[in-house]
Amino acid sequence: MRFEGKAAKCLGKDMFRIHVFGLEEYAAVAYFDTDTQLTGRGDFSQVMRCAASKSMFISTSGPMSPLNLGFMAFRPSRLLKEAAVRLAQLANFNMVTGWGNAGFAPTNRWFTGAECGQGFVHTLLYKTASAAVLQAVRETGALLPTAVQVDRCVWNHQHDGPCKNGGCSNIRLIHKEGWSKCKKMNVSELSARRLAERFRCFEGVGSDSLDDDAGHDDEHIATIAEAIVQGAA
Repeated sequence: MRFEGKAAKCLGKDMFRIHVFGLEEYAAVAYFDTDTQLTGRGDFSQVMRCAASKSMFISTSGPMSPLNLGFMAFRPSRLLKEAAVRLAQLANFNMVTGWGNAGFAPTNRWFTGAECGQGFVHTLLYKTASAAVLQAVRETGALLPTAVQVDRCVWNHQHDGPCKNGGCSNIRLIHKEGWSKCKKMNVSELSARRLAERFRCFEGVGSDSLDDDAGHDDEHIATIAEAIVQGAA
């Protein structure tokens, strides 16, 4: 990695997430920080269906950053991981011009986590015209997913700013759950398994809407769902 990150204490643990990018044996994966909690409210499978069938990289903004890594859902691929690794080899970081001189837009200066994973992944997915990203994509042959964001007050609720307003009924995921009045105090194994059943979201999605070679039968999707929920519990 070109950026040594001597003053970036969050860099190592943040960049570890790149390993998830390459789990291409799964139709879709979701990553959750350890201080998040699925509420069981609503249909969380919506983001998984979109990630798998439309090759989207779904995330949210954060209270002080244009992208927050506490929650991500996407269709993984080996080449996506390789592109991220290559970008890390090519792009340095500084507090004035960001990763690979790609800048900090939509902000006009450093934001929280810019020198760590939040800034790096934001550069990879949203600064696709930057020289370093173009080179990483060209050399690896990766096809970057479509990066989209969903409402963080619903899908990555941190009980801050505008997200303090309203009740708990619409919240799908709580982040920094120790702060939240919407926290579920007892999440049992049974409730997690019930949530896993909701992740059988691909039962209504025809195989023609996914890649033919992905092998998306019901057993495979159930395994994905179980892994997701066990990882979040």
